[in-house]
Amino acid sequence: EALQLSRDIGDRAGVVSSLNTLAVLSFERGDFASARTGWESALAEAEAIGALALQATLLNNLGELALLDGRNDEARRRLEDARDMASEIDEKRMVCEATRNLGRVELKTGNPQQAKKLSETALSLAESSGLRDQAGRALLALGEIAAATLFDDRATRVGKRLSAEEYFARGVDLFRELGNESELAKGLEQFARYRLERGDKKGGAPLLKEAHALFGKLGMRPDVALQKLI
Repeated sequence: EALQLSRDIGDRAGVVSSLNTLAVLSFERGDFASARTGWESALAEAEAIGALALQATLLNNLGELALLDGRNDEARRRLEDARDMASEIDEKRMVCEATRNLGRVELKTGNPQQAKKLSETALSLAESSGLRDQAGRALLALGEIAAATLFDDRATRVGKRLSAEEYFARGVDLFRELGNESELAKGLEQFARYRLERGDKKGGAPLLKEAHALFGKLGMRPDVALQKLI
């Protein structure tokens, strides 16, 4: 309805925002083809009207989708463009988001040190800017990095270095405090995966059960493959 109203009154920025939101819904439900079509359409319109903040958001979204599809070069290009554009207009939230996602690209392409550096940069900026949801996402990203690398060696960690368990717990607790159920569900699923893949069924099963309950409530797609680990 919002999309149609925006078109009726000639609100092109409203059209872009509505297309983006509809694509986000498709993405969360696992319909990646519809999400890509929606974001591409929205990006073309955003570029036509010179809406830089919206362009940065859409580039980030398309970069994240490309990463999930295994198109790593496209993901890096789009995310770097999103970060640079957001930096130019001092859009800190999107700088955080794109920087964190670039860390995910680095982890996936075998560069854990750079992934950790980027995720820590995103966390620092989020905390200094009061962006608590972005801080939560960065904590979960650092948990994934710690889980996948030797950064999770608890016997040798020093200073402020946290274990994967601690990063995940902090991220989940933050989203629970914020009342952000969609991000809480994702964080619970990540935390459950970490525990289950290490054979901790007693610790992982309750987290996965809570995550799936939230996914069902919100109409989001869970990772059904994790059920095999219980």
